[in-house]
Amino acid sequence: MLYKNETVPLYAKQWLRVSDVAKLLSVSESTVRNWISAKLLSVHRYGRLIVIRQSDLEKFLEEGRIGKR
Repeated sequence: MLYKNETVPLYAKQWLRVSDVAKLLSVSESTVRNWISAKLLSVHRYGRLIVIRQSDLEKFLEEGRIGKR
């Protein structure tokens, strides 16, 4: 998905929104939010905006943290 007036594809973005991560992984936004609440996925907050650094998402996936506590 590309944002309006943006030429960088979603998978190449350095910062991702919750909705972006959900689309990339084919899961619901609530699933991504659950990972965040469980502190399985690192995020950065700017006011109410929650963003995930692409490198943090890659680390999350490499560690296979899905379903682990």
